[in-house]
Amino acid sequence: MLRPAVYVAVGICAWSALAFGAVYPWAYWPLAAGSACLCGVLSGDRRVRSDVGRHALLVPLAFLFGAIGLQLVPAPSAVLHLLSPSTTPLLLEYSLPYSLNPGAHPLSIDPEATVVALILGISLAALMLLSASLLRVVGSRELAAGLVVVGFVIALVAIVQRPLFSGRIYGFWEPEQRSNSFGPFVNPNHFAGWMAMSLSLALGLLCAQFANAMRRGARSWRDYIAWASGPSASGLVLLMTAAVTMGLSLVLSLSRSGILCFLLAVLITAHATLRKQQGIRRLVMVSYLTGLLIGVVLWVGPSTIAQEFDKGGWTQMGDRLPVWQDAASVIRAFPVAGTGLNTYGSAMLFYQRNDPTLHYTAAHNDYLQLAAEGGLLVGIPIAWAVVVLVRTIRRRFSESGRETAAYWIRVGAVTGLIAIALQEVVDFSLQIPANACLFAFLCAIAIHRVPEPAR
Repeated sequence: MLRPAVYVAVGICAWSALAFGAVYPWAYWPLAAGSACLCGVLSGDRRVRSDVGRHALLVPLAFLFGAIGLQLVPAPSAVLHLLSPSTTPLLLEYSLPYSLNPGAHPLSIDPEATVVALILGISLAALMLLSASLLRVVGSRELAAGLVVVGFVIALVAIVQRPLFSGRIYGFWEPEQRSNSFGPFVNPNHFAGWMAMSLSLALGLLCAQFANAMRRGARSWRDYIAWASGPSASGLVLLMTAAVTMGLSLVLSLSRSGILCFLLAVLITAHATLRKQQGIRRLVMVSYLTGLLIGVVLWVGPSTIAQEFDKGGWTQMGDRLPVWQDAASVIRAFPVAGTGLNTYGSAMLFYQRNDPTLHYTAAHNDYLQLAAEGGLLVGIPIAWAVVVLVRTIRRRFSESGRETAAYWIRVGAVTGLIAIALQEVVDFSLQIPANACLFAFLCAIAIHRVPEPAR
């Protein structure tokens, strides 16, 4: 009954990525609606519903979205001035209706933008919690395999499109903001963030396959030949091919943060393999990871990669330091309640001092941007939710056996979460709905309980 929901979840993730990252309203509203419908179906199952009700993340997430909701509550002028003294002067210049009739106004300087972020956030958070409960019933292997298939398809699209790209994605769609698009994503850094998460999951699934390979041992060459001609070996070859394709597409994007995430994912997977795998499986897996890293770098060209990193301007953190200074000025002006979630672009109309020829709608550091948009009001619940998430993941690792497929798939999901956390220091991939959707599924895989054995 619940198993078809896994394929629906994979379809939702595929839609969000293939629809240009779901950055346009015609793409992210169907994403939110599809997530809500799937959540409604899952909540109808008693096992899923009871598991969600006991989840440790439920309370901090409720406080988080409650805090964002408070940013939308109209506050009298005196309260608004008390909580956020910089809001009133900004609104007098930014909002014509408010300048004509000052009075009660939400803490958010752009309530409509905050409503969009709140709806998408609630839908994806609910999808994460209900998917985690779903995986407790059906297991994580099918969802992980489906997400890897989507990643493989997107990697192929990116590799094929790269030499043919003429400014139009898929050959017909020209982005509203013309840029060096890669694959179905408008920004190559956002493609790299999505692919880093998907590749990490693929490597975890590959480790699971290696952990189960030849578990009964081989007493002769006949046993090796019989195993190599069976479905287990075929699955390994397919996964290895998919991971190489995904890694190649990630590095071909020439996203510096994405390349660093690729290196981090390979190193974390290799470290886990050396610690947990045994015998010939450990040797083969580490050899494959080494070959993956070297082969992809040689294919793209070490000189090409080095040239991309030389563009950086490292004294200015790749020209991001002035952008971060502008974000810091917003944080100082709105320390308690922020400017409102999803309002950074509006705030930059008044606080941007860097490069007046461009309008920065993102801080290129999601941690700084969350602090600017949310202040302490939203920042404290986020910190609480992160602490609970980390504690829950550690507890799930201690509950599952080290040699199980669920353990290694969880390793892949956590590796993807670490990789995207690194990229968020210098980019804003998780503001893209497709990346946020995949992030939600990785969280679900990381925190789900292992299914109880059938009696």
